Amino acid sequence: MAALFRFELRKLLRNKALYICLGIVLFLLIINTITAKVMDDLLAEEMAAAYAEMGMPYESSFSALSLLKGTFNNNTAIVEGVIVALIVCEDFTGDIIKNIYSKGYTRTQVYFSKMLSSFIAFFGIYLIGTIISFLLGLVLSGKLGTVGDNFALSVVCIVLIVLAYFAIYFALGIIFKKTAPAIVLSILGPTLVYILLVLIDAFIKDGKYSISDYWITGLMSNLALANVEKGFIIAGFIVPIILIAGFTCLSFFLNRRKDVK
Repeated sequence: MAALFRFELRKLLRNKALYICLGIVLFLLIINTITAKVMDDLLAEEMAAAYAEMGMPYESSFSALSLLKGTFNNNTAIVEGVIVALIVCEDFTGDIIKNIYSKGYTRTQVYFSKMLSSFIAFFGIYLIGTIISFLLGLVLSGKLGTVGDNFALSVVCIVLIVLAYFAIYFALGIIFKKTAPAIVLSILGPTLVYILLVLIDAFIKDGKYSISDYWITGLMSNLALANVEKGFIIAGFIVPIILIAGFTCLSFFLNRRKDVK
């Protein structure tokens, strides 16, 4: 198992796609951050005047802490889905996986070695992106920002949701074992579920509750706010844990049953 993991890690470090995806994520984060700062500056004077009329002080939401919480946005999530699919499916799209099995490694060993290597790539990109977003926000705004209600818990929930995305991406890769469907479903899957839930909300027309707010896409947006309600904190723990456990079990058992082709 250790030798197999070292093999996967060597391939990972030599994989050009990893560095390309990291570069894309950082480029998009920098562009989005600069754009957000420009828009914030343009609206600051107008918003300050409006708040002054209401007798309230205006404080910009643009800060290092707000950017830290918003690192895993749509662009980052899409690129992360792509890199996980590429890493997981690489050996299956060729005949390398047959050579690995012929050396006596089991499906379980291959499963966990690929999980570890793809997780290192996935979480490494997220962690680097988070650090860059925080530092860029600190430089551009000159302030940490307001901690707000339930800040620490909301950050923990955001990390759990990020891990849930990984569980989904990895499951799609290991189940389909082909790059194209894994990438397409990783990009469209969570978004399509969110759209479906939005349509259900529109059909129910209940102004008190919104089902879509409690899917990982909606939760990520609500947890990124300065002040986070306790309901979203609770859901931020429960929903991702269920998804992580569910998709991990599903991918593990389906991988054991599926024939190598």
